[in-house]
Amino acid sequence: MLDIFKLISKLFIILLVWISISSSFAKERTPSIGKVREGRIELNIKKLKKEKSISLEGKWLFFWNKLLPPQDEAIEQKLKQSHFIKIPGAWRAGKGKNLKNYKDYGYSSYALKVKGIPVGTKLSLMATEISSSYKIMIVYKNRFETLGGLGKVGTKMNNSTPQSGQFINDFVVKETPFKVLIHVSNFFHRDGGPLKTIKIGLKDELKKQFDTNNHGSFFILGVFLIMAINHLGIYFQRKEDKESLWFALFCLTMTIRFLSINSYFDVFFNDPGLFAYSLGKKLEYLTFFLIVQTFLTFLKCIFDDYFNSTLLKWHWRLGLFLSLLTILTPVSFFTRLTESYQIVMITTSFYLLFQMTRAAVKNIPYSRICLTGNIILIFGAIYDILVANQVVPPPGISLFTSSIFVFIQSYIISKKFSYAYQTAETLNNELEEKIEKRTKEISGLLHNLESSIFYVRKDLKVTPPFSSYSEKLFKKDINGKSIFEFLFVNYQVGTRKFDEVLLSFQSIFGDDELNYSFVEVNFPQTIIFADSERPEGRTLKISYSPIFDKEKNVEKLMFIVEDISDFEKYYQEAKKDQQSYNFIKEILNIKDKEAVIFDLKDSIQASIENLEFFLSPLSEKADDSEHMERYKSFVDLVNLKTKSMISLNTKIHTKAAEFDYTSIQGEKEYGKRENLTGINSRIEITNKLIDILDNILLYRSVMNLFLPIEIDFTFDTSIEEKIKDLKILLSNLFQKTFLIQDLKLIDKTKLARMAVLAKTYPDFDNTIKIITLRTSYISLLLKSIHKDIESTTFSSIANLFKQIPPQGKLNETIMNQNLIRPYKKVLNFSL
Repeated sequence: MLDIFKLISKLFIILLVWISISSSFAKERTPSIGKVREGRIELNIKKLKKEKSISLEGKWLFFWNKLLPPQDEAIEQKLKQSHFIKIPGAWRAGKGKNLKNYKDYGYSSYALKVKGIPVGTKLSLMATEISSSYKIMIVYKNRFETLGGLGKVGTKMNNSTPQSGQFINDFVVKETPFKVLIHVSNFFHRDGGPLKTIKIGLKDELKKQFDTNNHGSFFILGVFLIMAINHLGIYFQRKEDKESLWFALFCLTMTIRFLSINSYFDVFFNDPGLFAYSLGKKLEYLTFFLIVQTFLTFLKCIFDDYFNSTLLKWHWRLGLFLSLLTILTPVSFFTRLTESYQIVMITTSFYLLFQMTRAAVKNIPYSRICLTGNIILIFGAIYDILVANQVVPPPGISLFTSSIFVFIQSYIISKKFSYAYQTAETLNNELEEKIEKRTKEISGLLHNLESSIFYVRKDLKVTPPFSSYSEKLFKKDINGKSIFEFLFVNYQVGTRKFDEVLLSFQSIFGDDELNYSFVEVNFPQTIIFADSERPEGRTLKISYSPIFDKEKNVEKLMFIVEDISDFEKYYQEAKKDQQSYNFIKEILNIKDKEAVIFDLKDSIQASIENLEFFLSPLSEKADDSEHMERYKSFVDLVNLKTKSMISLNTKIHTKAAEFDYTSIQGEKEYGKRENLTGINSRIEITNKLIDILDNILLYRSVMNLFLPIEIDFTFDTSIEEKIKDLKILLSNLFQKTFLIQDLKLIDKTKLARMAVLAKTYPDFDNTIKIITLRTSYISLLLKSIHKDIESTTFSSIANLFKQIPPQGKLNETIMNQNLIRPYKKVLNFSL
C-alpha cells in the first residue's frame, strides 16, 4: 500500500506542477500576438501552427440588447459606441458606461476583429459553452458566412430556444482581416454569454484536439460507469458491503453529471428544445446538490467513527431540499442556488480533510491513501469552482482528479474485499475444523443416550446427525426416511388422522414461534409401536423442540422419542385410580344417587345399542348422513343423562369434541375436499362410542361402592355369540385370503406369502379395523358383567390388532406378532 501511496503522491505533484506551468505560461504570453485586446487579435500563422489552437480570451466588442447585422460597415460604425467585455465570462459580470451591471436576461452581440491570417487558410472555430442560444458568423468586407450555433437566438423568451453543448465548425479565410460575430440570447439561465473559452485554430489540428478531448472524456466516463457497475455487482453479492453501494452511487452520479454537463442527453431528442435543455440542466444541478452527500456517506461506511451522523443527516436534508427545488422550479431559478451551495461544499471539504487527517495520524487502515485521494478530488473540485468564477484560467480538471480518486477508492474497496475474503476463508477452515470437532462430541453424546433423537425439515425426512439408539429402537436405519415410514407407521395415507398430523407438522415450518405454540398441541404425544421383542407393543413418548433460523422462523423440528413401556402400565393404572378418586368425591356429594343409577343404566344401554348397530352388517348399508344423525342423537342423549355427573359429563364431552359429528360433512363443504376415500365415519364413530362406554362403565364401577347397580339385561349368551362371530371373521380372513386352514402348518414360507397376500387384499385395512373394534367391544361387554380378567384378555388382544400398520407396511414379523398370535388366543378362549 505504501508504494501505491507514493505513486499517487508523485502524480499529484506532477498535476500541480502542470497547472502552475500552464498558468504562468498563460500570463507570460506576448500581449501583441494571440491575445484579445479591445476587440482585436493579431494571429501569426507560424505561431498558430506551433500552438495548434489559440484561446480567444480577452476583451471583445460587446453590444447590449443589439443583434448587429453581419455587415462589416455596421460593425465598424458601432466600434466607437461599443463597450468591451471579458470572455470567457457572463455578461452580468460586465459594466456599461453608467457603471451598472447588465441584466441577467436579454440578448447581445459579440464581435472580434482578427488580423494576420493569410487568405485561403483553413480554420476551425470551437465553442464549449455559450448560454443559452447563439449563432456564430464570419464577416468580411462585403459578405459574411454563417458557421452555425446551438438553439435559436431571439429578442424575447417566446421566440428563443435554449440549447447547450459543444460546437465546432470550419471555414476558409476569404479576406483578411475578418471579423467573428456572435449573436447570443439568454432568457433561461442565470448567466448569459460565453461561459467557457472560444478557440480558433487550424482546421485539422483543432478538430484533432476536439476529438482527443472527447475521447479522453469518454474514457473517464467509461471508468466511472464500469466502476459503478462492478461495485453494484459486489454489493448485490454481499449486501453487508455498504461502501461498495455508495461508491457505485457516487460513480453513477459522476457519470450522469458528465453526460448532462456536455448535453449528451440531447441525442435522445430529434429536435432538442426547451424540454431537453431543462432536463439536462436539472440533471446537472441534481448531481451537483447530491454528490457531496453521496461522497460523505461512502466515507462514513469506511471510517464510521470519524464522520458525525447528525451532520450527515443535515447534509442530506439540505441536498434533498435543493434537489426538490431543482425539480419543481425553472432553470432560471435553481441555477442561482449554486453560489451559496459552493460555500457549503468548500466548508465540507475542509471538514472532510480534517477528519481524514485525524484518521491518518492515528494510522487507521486505508486512511492515508484515502486522504491522498480526497485531497486530489477536493483540489479538482475547488479548482473547477475557481475556473467557473473566473479566478483561475481554464481548463477544469475535476474529471481528471475524479478519475484518480475513483481508482484510489476502488483500490481501497478491492483491498478490503480481498482481506474480507481471506478472513472468510481462514474462518471457514477454522469453522470446518470446529464443526467437525463439535459434531464428533455431539455424536458421542447422542450415541450414549437411551433415547431416539433426530430432526426433520419440511419434507419430514430425517437428516443426520441422530442418535444411534434410533436404529436399535426402530429396527432400521432411519437416515433419509419419512417419519411416517418408521415412527407413525399406523397412520394410513388418506385417513383423517394422517392428514391432520401431516398438515400440523408442515404448517410450522417457515413460521414463527407463536404459530408453533398454537400448532404443537396437535402433535401426537404417545404411540403404541409394534415390536417383535414385546408382544404387547412398546409405548413411545414423543417430545418436540423447534430449531429456528436467523429470521426466528422454524427451520427444523427435533424429535425426542423415549420408550416408556415399563412405566406406561403403572401410569395408566395411576391415571385410572386418579379418575376413580375424582368420581368418588363427586358421588359423595350427589344426594339423589338412585336417579344417577337410572341415568347410568340408560347411558350404558344407549351405548350398547348404538355399538350393536355400527358393528352390524346393517350399518354398512347406511350412508354417512345416517351415521352422523345416530351419533348426534346418542351424544345429545348421553350428555343429558350425565348432566348431574359433572366429571363423567366432562370426560364424555371431551371425547365427543375430539370427533365432531359435523366434521366429516365439513371436510366436503368447508374444506372443499372432494376425495373422501380415507374417511370412514362408521369406524370413527365406533371408536368414540367405545371410549365413551369405557368411561361410563368406570363411573358405574365406582358407583357400585355406594349402591349396587344391577343391569336388567344379561349378555352372557350375547357375548358368547360375539366371540363366536369374531372367530368366524378371523377364520374367513385366514382361509379365504391367506388360504390357511390350520395355523399349525404355518412356516416361514407361508408367513412370507401371507404378508404378500395381505398387501394385495383390497379391504385388508378396513377388515382389521372391524376386528379390532369388535374385540374392544367384547372386552367392554365382559367388563359390564364384572368379568375383569376376561375383559383384560380381550383388551390386550385388541391392542395387538390395533398395532397392525397399513397393509403397505406389513412384514412377516408383524403378521406373526399382531395377527396370528392374537388369533390363536381368540381360538383358545372360552367363557
